[in-house]
Amino acid sequence: MCQYQTLYHKDSVGYVIRCLQCERFQVGYGSVIISFELQDFMLFCKKVLDIRQNHYPLNDPYLKTMMIPTPCEGLQLFLSQRELYELNEMLESADTELKSEQLLKLFQS
Repeated sequence: MCQYQTLYHKDSVGYVIRCLQCERFQVGYGSVIISFELQDFMLFCKKVLDIRQNHYPLNDPYLKTMMIPTPCEGLQLFLSQRELYELNEMLESADTELKSEQLLKLFQS
Protein backbone atom coordinates (compact mmCIF):
# COMPACT_ATOMS: atom_id res chain seq x y z
CA MET A 1 0.00 0.00 0.00
CA CYS A 2 1.33 3.40 -0.95
CA GLN A 3 2.45 5.89 1.68
CA TYR A 4 2.86 9.35 0.17
CA GLN A 5 5.27 12.15 0.96
CA THR A 6 4.30 15.60 -0.28
CA LEU A 7 7.20 17.32 -2.02
CA TYR A 8 5.12 20.27 -3.23
CA HIS A 9 1.51 21.35 -2.85
CA LYS A 10 -0.27 24.57 -3.68
CA ASP A 11 -4.03 24.47 -4.30
CA SER A 12 -3.92 27.03 -7.10
CA VAL A 13 -1.03 25.30 -8.93
CA GLY A 14 -0.76 21.57 -8.29
CA TYR A 15 1.26 19.01 -6.39
CA VAL A 16 4.17 16.59 -6.50
CA ILE A 17 4.09 13.54 -4.25
CA ARG A 18 6.31 10.49 -3.88
CA CYS A 19 5.37 7.04 -2.65
CA LEU A 20 7.77 5.94 0.07
CA GLN A 21 7.03 2.28 -0.70
CA CYS A 22 7.37 2.02 -4.49
CA GLU A 23 9.38 5.24 -5.08
CA ARG A 24 7.00 6.45 -7.81
CA PHE A 25 6.25 10.14 -8.24
CA GLN A 26 2.93 11.72 -9.10
CA VAL A 27 2.63 15.21 -10.57
CA GLY A 28 -0.76 16.89 -10.63
CA TYR A 29 -0.94 20.05 -12.72
CA GLY A 30 -4.01 21.61 -14.30
CA SER A 31 -6.34 18.76 -15.24
CA VAL A 32 -3.54 16.18 -15.69
CA ILE A 33 -2.00 13.70 -13.25
CA ILE A 34 1.18 11.95 -14.42
CA SER A 35 3.00 9.10 -12.64
CA PHE A 36 6.76 8.73 -13.00
CA GLU A 37 9.58 6.42 -12.03
CA LEU A 38 12.45 8.39 -10.43
CA GLN A 39 14.54 8.52 -13.62
CA ASP A 40 11.57 9.68 -15.72
CA PHE A 41 10.69 12.32 -13.12
CA MET A 42 14.23 13.73 -13.21
CA LEU A 43 14.24 13.75 -17.03
CA PHE A 44 10.86 15.50 -17.09
CA CYS A 45 12.11 18.17 -14.64
CA LYS A 46 15.18 18.72 -16.82
CA LYS A 47 13.11 18.91 -20.01
CA VAL A 48 10.75 21.50 -18.53
CA LEU A 49 13.72 23.56 -17.29
CA ASP A 50 15.45 23.34 -20.69
CA ILE A 51 12.32 24.49 -22.51
CA ARG A 52 11.83 27.33 -20.02
CA GLN A 53 15.44 28.51 -20.37
CA ASN A 54 15.39 28.35 -24.17
CA HIS A 55 11.97 29.91 -24.62
CA TYR A 56 11.65 33.43 -25.94
CA PRO A 57 9.11 35.61 -24.10
CA LEU A 58 5.88 36.30 -25.94
CA ASN A 59 3.72 39.39 -25.97
CA ASP A 60 0.90 37.32 -24.49
CA PRO A 61 2.10 35.08 -21.62
CA TYR A 62 -1.37 33.43 -21.52
CA LEU A 63 -1.27 32.19 -25.13
CA LYS A 64 -0.73 28.40 -25.27
CA THR A 65 2.21 27.82 -27.63
CA MET A 66 4.46 25.20 -26.01
CA MET A 67 4.28 21.43 -26.24
CA ILE A 68 5.95 19.68 -23.30
CA PRO A 69 6.67 15.97 -23.91
CA THR A 70 6.06 13.47 -21.12
CA PRO A 71 7.30 9.89 -20.70
CA CYS A 72 3.70 8.73 -21.27
CA GLU A 73 3.32 7.70 -24.90
CA GLY A 74 1.06 10.08 -26.78
CA LEU A 75 0.72 12.58 -23.92
CA GLN A 76 2.10 16.10 -24.16
CA LEU A 77 1.26 19.17 -22.12
CA PHE A 78 0.13 22.22 -24.12
CA LEU A 79 1.08 25.24 -22.01
CA SER A 80 1.33 28.99 -22.07
CA GLN A 81 4.49 30.81 -21.02
CA ARG A 82 2.91 31.58 -17.63
CA GLU A 83 1.95 27.92 -17.13
CA LEU A 84 5.43 26.76 -18.14
CA TYR A 85 7.02 29.06 -15.54
CA GLU A 86 4.52 27.86 -12.94
CA LEU A 87 5.14 24.17 -13.71
CA ASN A 88 8.90 24.71 -13.67
CA GLU A 89 8.72 26.46 -10.28
CA MET A 90 6.62 23.60 -8.90
CA LEU A 91 9.05 20.93 -10.17
CA GLU A 92 12.13 22.84 -8.96
CA SER A 93 10.60 23.19 -5.49
CA ALA A 94 9.83 19.46 -5.36
CA ASP A 95 13.34 18.61 -6.60
CA THR A 96 14.90 20.86 -3.96
CA GLU A 97 12.81 19.18 -1.26
CA LEU A 98 13.89 15.74 -2.51
CA LYS A 99 17.59 16.68 -2.61
CA SER A 100 17.41 18.24 0.87
CA GLU A 101 15.95 15.02 2.22
CA GLN A 102 18.69 12.97 0.55
CA LEU A 103 21.37 15.20 2.09
CA LEU A 104 19.83 14.84 5.54
CA LYS A 105 19.86 11.05 5.17
CA LEU A 106 23.57 11.16 4.30
CA PHE A 107 24.36 13.08 7.49
CA GLN A 108 22.21 10.77 9.61
CA SER A 109 23.99 7.65 8.36
